[in-house]
Amino acid sequence: MFSIENSVVKTLSESRIRVFAMKLQLPLLPLNFIRRDVVMAKLERSSSAHFHILEAAPGYGKSLALAQWLHQKKQHKEAVAWLTLDPKENDSLRLLTYLICAIHSADNKCVKKSLKALEDGDALESIITLVHQELAAMSKVLHLALDDVHHIQDSQSLALLEELMAYAPPNLKMYFTSTSIFPLDVARFVAQGQCARYSEHDLALNKEETTQWLSNVIKEPLEPIQIDEIHSQSAGWFAGLVLIKNVYDTHQTTKVKGDERVLCEYFEQQWRTFISDDEYVLCTRLSYIGKACGLYLDAIYHSESSADKLTQLANKHALVIADDKQNSWFYLHPLLDVYLSRLVDGVAHLNELEQASAWLHQHGYHVEAVEMALKAGNKQQAAHLLQTTAESILEEQDIAQLLAWKKQLPDDVITVSPRLVIIFSWTLAFAQQLDDAERLMAQMDRFTVTDKSVIPEGVSGQLFAIRAYIARCRGKINNAIQLCRQALDKLEDSDYVAKAITYFNLSNVYMTLNKLSEARHYNRLSFETARAVGSLHLEMLALHEQARIEQVKGNLHLAEKLLSEGLALSERLPNRNRAAAYGRLLIYKGYMVWLRNRSDDAEKLLLQGIAISEQCHDSYIIMGYVLLNNLARQRGQLEKAYDYLSKVEAILQYWSVPGFIYQPWLSTMRVNLLIDENKIDTAQANLKYLHGLLEQNEYSLSPEHYPDLKGLVDVFSVRAKSIAGQHKLALKQLDKKLDDNGQNQQGFALIFIYLMRALLRYQLGQEDNALQDFRKAIAMAEKNFCIMPFIEYSPGMAALYQQLPSNIKQKEFVRTILSNIELNDQGHHNQAFAQVRSIISQRELAVLKLIAEGLSNQEIAERLFISLHTVKTHARRINGKLAVKSRTQAIIKAREIGVI
Repeated sequence: MFSIENSVVKTLSESRIRVFAMKLQLPLLPLNFIRRDVVMAKLERSSSAHFHILEAAPGYGKSLALAQWLHQKKQHKEAVAWLTLDPKENDSLRLLTYLICAIHSADNKCVKKSLKALEDGDALESIITLVHQELAAMSKVLHLALDDVHHIQDSQSLALLEELMAYAPPNLKMYFTSTSIFPLDVARFVAQGQCARYSEHDLALNKEETTQWLSNVIKEPLEPIQIDEIHSQSAGWFAGLVLIKNVYDTHQTTKVKGDERVLCEYFEQQWRTFISDDEYVLCTRLSYIGKACGLYLDAIYHSESSADKLTQLANKHALVIADDKQNSWFYLHPLLDVYLSRLVDGVAHLNELEQASAWLHQHGYHVEAVEMALKAGNKQQAAHLLQTTAESILEEQDIAQLLAWKKQLPDDVITVSPRLVIIFSWTLAFAQQLDDAERLMAQMDRFTVTDKSVIPEGVSGQLFAIRAYIARCRGKINNAIQLCRQALDKLEDSDYVAKAITYFNLSNVYMTLNKLSEARHYNRLSFETARAVGSLHLEMLALHEQARIEQVKGNLHLAEKLLSEGLALSERLPNRNRAAAYGRLLIYKGYMVWLRNRSDDAEKLLLQGIAISEQCHDSYIIMGYVLLNNLARQRGQLEKAYDYLSKVEAILQYWSVPGFIYQPWLSTMRVNLLIDENKIDTAQANLKYLHGLLEQNEYSLSPEHYPDLKGLVDVFSVRAKSIAGQHKLALKQLDKKLDDNGQNQQGFALIFIYLMRALLRYQLGQEDNALQDFRKAIAMAEKNFCIMPFIEYSPGMAALYQQLPSNIKQKEFVRTILSNIELNDQGHHNQAFAQVRSIISQRELAVLKLIAEGLSNQEIAERLFISLHTVKTHARRINGKLAVKSRTQAIIKAREIGVI
C-alpha cells in the first residue's frame, strides 16, 4: 500500500510534475454499496456513444454509479482514467496537467510526450495537439471520467474540454458528472447518437434498491407499507433516503412531516442558499398548487416568464424536476414539497386554487381540475366539473381516484345529480362493491316518481349497462346478455365509455360460453368505439381483450404481439401509471411470457403490473398474484406461493370486494398447492366444495378476469385422482370432457387435455394411444412455443419422449423442453414399473407405503420393529432409487408409476 505522496511519485516517476493523487483515483465502492444494475443496463444500452453525461442534483449517486461502471471496465482489462474536478481547474493549464496525468495513470505508455512538453513549459496549444495525437495512437479503448464538471466555468478551460470532445478519437470514451446543466453544447453529438444523457429519472434508486439499502442500515425489519412510504417520499434520491433514515432513527416513523430538524437544516443549508428569492417564491407556489407549467403559473399568479424560471431551476438541478411525460411541466421532489408546504398559508391562497381549477378544466386537465376544486374546498364546483367531464374521467378507470372523490363529496351532493349517480355507480361496480353500486342506482327512483321522462335515454342506457356489468360479476350470464342488449338500444354516441364497456362485457360473456367468434365480434365493436373517439385507454383494454381471446385459441404469438401493441400505446399517455389498462396489459404479458418459460421476465412484468393495479384499485390484481403464486410453485417455493395468495386475499378484503368474486379462484389455486404437498384428501375436499358451487350456479367458476377457471378445476381434479392412484377415474373424466364438448374446446385447453390423457393412458399401459395424444399436444403447442404445460407435467413422461420419432425429437421446440426438465431413462411403462419394483426391496416398499400414510420415521420404526436409523437409511435409498429429493416427491412419483 502506497501513501498518497508515494503514489504520486510512482505514477509520474519519469516526470517532475506533482499532482494530488486522490483526484486521479477511481472511487472505491463502499462495503454496503447497492449495485446500480438498472443504471448499468442503461449505460450498456448506450455503450456505443462516445460521451456520457450524468446530470442530477447532489445525492443521486452519480459518481458511485459511474465508478461501478468503470470498475467493470477495469475487470475486463480496459484502460480507465478518473479525474475529480474542483474550481481550481478553471486554470486551463492546471486542467490540462491533470487531464494528462489522469490519462497517464490509466496507461503509463500513453501521453509521455505530452508530459515532457508540460515539464518543458511548451505552449498550451501545442501540448493539446500532442495529446490528441497520442490518444489517437492508442491501440485500445480508454475510458476517461471527469467528475464534478459543473465546477468548470472559465472560458479557456471550457474551450479545452470542447476541443477534446470535438476531436476525440474513436477509441476514447468520455464520461461527465454534473450537478447543473452541462456547460457545453452537445446537441450535435446527441443528434448523431454519439452522446447519451442521464438525469434524475435515470439515476433514481428503484424500489428493490431502496429496500436493499434499508435492510442494510435499519436493524428492525420494516413492513412493506413502510418501505413503500419511504420509497415514495425519497423518489429514488439517495440523499433523501438518508434524511428519512435519520428521521426514522430519531422519531421512529417513516412519515416525514417537513418540520424535522435534520430536514430543515439540509434544505436551509444545501438548497436555499443556492437559489434566488424569486426562485424560492416560485418553488413555494409549486408546493401549493402541485405540478405546473409556466403558462399555468403566469395565469394564476399574474406573473411573467415563469416558464424560463422553471427551466432555470431544473437546469440547476435544484430538486425542481421536469416531468418526462408532459413537456414543459415541472414538479418538486416530494421531500422538498413537504418541507415547503408547511411554510405556505393555505387559507390565504384559496382564490388561487379556484383559478387553478378553472384553468386546468379549460385546458383539458379534467382530473387535476377536480382535485384542485376539492383542495379549495369548493365541493359544488368539483361536482360540476365531474358531471361535465364524466366520460373522459371514467375511461381511465382509475378507480382509486374516483373512490377518493366519492369519499370527499357529501352524499347529498351526489344524489341530487343523475350524472353523478351514474359516475359513482360505475365506480363502485368497477371496484366490485356491487351491493353499494345497486343501492346508489336506486337513488335514481327519486327522479322518476313524478315524471319518467326526466331520465334521458342515454342515462337509462347507462343504468342498464351498469346492471349488466354487475350481473356478469355475479355469474348471471344470461341476464347480463339481456341487460347489455337493452343498454345498447338506449346508449347514445356520447356515452362512448358505457358503450365500449358493454361491448367488453359481451365479449367476456361469450368467452365464458366458449363462443369465441361472438366474443371477437363484440371485441371488434369495442375497437371501433375506442378509435372513433380517439381513446387510448379503451383501445388498450380492447387489445387486452383480444389477446385473451387469441390466447384461449392457442395463438400465443399473436396474443403477445397484441399486448406489446397495447403497451406501446401506453407510452402516449400522460401518466400511464394511473391507467388500469396499462396494469392489465403488463400482467397478461407476464402470463404469456411465463407460458414460454421465461420466468424471470414474467416476474418483472407481473410485479410491475401488480403495482399499477394496486395503485388504480383494480381487482385485476388477483390475476397478477395468482401468476406469482404459479411462479413460486414452479420454483419449489410453496410457502411463498401460499403467501402470494394470502396477500391478494388481504388486499381484496381491505377493498371490500365480496368473497364470491375471488374465493373460488384462490381455493382453486390452493388445491394445486395441496396436491404438491401430497395432501390429496384435503385437496379433494376443496374440489368437492368447488363442484358444489357449480351445482348452485354453473358460472360460479367463471370470474370476469379468468372465465375458464372451471377448466383449471377440472385439470386439478384429474391431477388429484392420478396422484391418488385413481388413474382410470381420472382418464374417464378427461374422456368425458372431450366427449361432452370436445368440438368446442379451444387449442390452449386441448394442449393440457391431450398431455394429461397421454400420461394417464401410458400409466394404464395404453402406449399407442398415449403416444398419439402426446404428439397431438406437441403439435398444438409447437407453433406458439408454449413450453410451460410440458414442464408442469414432465414427471412420468420419460418413456413418451424416448418413443418420439427422431425427426420430432430434433425439433427446436422439443429440444427446448428437454433442456428445461429432468427425465429418467425408464423405458416403457411396464419397464418403468418393473424397473422400480426390481430395485426397491420388499422392506423399502413397506417403508414407502407407511410414508405415504403420513407416519413419522419413529412411527414407522415401531410399526416394522426396526431401528430409527434403519428407517432413515431406507428412506434415503428410496429417494435415490426414485430419483427424487424428498418424501413428498417420492410418494407422488411412486403413485404416478403405480408402485403404491
